Formats: sequence, structure tokens, C-alpha cells
Amino acid sequence: KNKNSEIIEDDNKYAKKLASLAKDVQALPAYPPSSYLQPGTYLVAHPLIDGYFSKTVIVLLDHTDTDSDDGHGGTYGLVLNKNISGLNGNGSATLKDVVREECVSIDTMSVFGDSVVSHGGPVQDTIQMLYS
Repeated sequence: KNKNSEIIEDDNKYAKKLASLAKDVQALPAYPPSSYLQPGTYLVAHPLIDGYFSKTVIVLLDHTDTDSDDGHGGTYGLVLNKNISGLNGNGSATLKDVVREECVSIDTMSVFGDSVVSHGGPVQDTIQMLYS
């Protein structure tokens, strides 16, 4: 036997082994059912995706199919792992840094004012509070 035939033989054995291991595995459909999109589901970006959603983790808060009664639909989620840079580029911004005090109750600011603020997503410019 020469080296090339040994490599081909090894490749064939490997392919047969993979085929036997995967005989009961089925690929997910290209368009998975929206039943996967439930509140509380975490979406983790594919490692090769680029742009805004590169390396993001999103928690879904709501999902409505486009065939709903009102004809509208969509998915609402928050990006969890993209903190807003602090003032002057120092660390991460807190609620006190990004919201005027008169826009939030004194109680809310006293409890959450020092909490780090994440850039929740590219669509709206409102503040949503997610805490545990």
C-alpha cells in the first residue's frame, strides 16, 4: 500500500463511522418553527456573524407570528452583553450616567442608579429594565 491509499482508506472508515453515528440525526429545517421563539429563550450569535449582532446574547421577551389575527408579528428581545461605555470611555455606563434624574423616580434611581446599562438593541431608543 502506498501513503495515498492509506489516507483514502482512513477517510472512508471515518466517513462510515460518522454516517453510522448520525443515522438517527435529522437536520433542523432551514426555517425552524416559531414555537422555538418563546419568552425566556436565549439566542446566542453564531461565532462567524458580524455586524451589530456579532458575539451577542439576546433574551427573548415576546414573539408573535406574522400570521396573527392583526396581521402583524415580530420578535422582541434584549441584547444582554453589550454594555454602554462609561463617560469619557471609562468602564461601563450606569443608569445615573444615561438618564436624567427627573425622568426616573427617586426610588428607582436610588435602587438602580449604579446598575450597569447595556445597549439593548438597534431598534428602539427606550429604556427597558431587566433585573433579577
